[in-house]
Amino acid sequence: MRLWKKLGVRLTKNRREKTMKLPKYKRSMLMRICLGLMFAFGFTFSFSTAMAFPPMPAELQMVEPDPSLPKELKEFWGKWEWKDSRSNVFIIIEKIDDKNATLWLGQEIKSIKGWEKQEADVAKEFGKYIVWYRGKQGSYKFSLKGETLIWSIPPSRSFILKRVP
Repeated sequence: MRLWKKLGVRLTKNRREKTMKLPKYKRSMLMRICLGLMFAFGFTFSFSTAMAFPPMPAELQMVEPDPSLPKELKEFWGKWEWKDSRSNVFIIIEKIDDKNATLWLGQEIKSIKGWEKQEADVAKEFGKYIVWYRGKQGSYKFSLKGETLIWSIPPSRSFILKRVP
């Protein structure tokens, strides 16, 4: 049986027209089909637009950490990424020592794209190392948890970033 017949549409004079109100089970089936199509096309669209990002900054110079630094401090060094369907955030910690760090913040949120260089401080908080800098809304903190980098943003938001090659 054809889909248009299942949905309660009949043919008259070589054109389709709706009959009376669709029964509930047919309306729910039609709604599931429409939602499925919307999800499929929306899902594909979000992945195709989320992958573009501006090239790395020209001034970026990755400096290997000093071998004498503690292992948990050397773990901060490198490239980190967080993304969802609407935005991308990149953190590059280009240089780190026992007191300071230089990092690049890259973000793509809606139509805003770009890189920003920050000088940060290294400190120990509750026995663990953190990297922090003072920004427009307060102190921004980076901490490590396993294989992830936690970026805490005031007042109470945080991103969990994954290391990228």
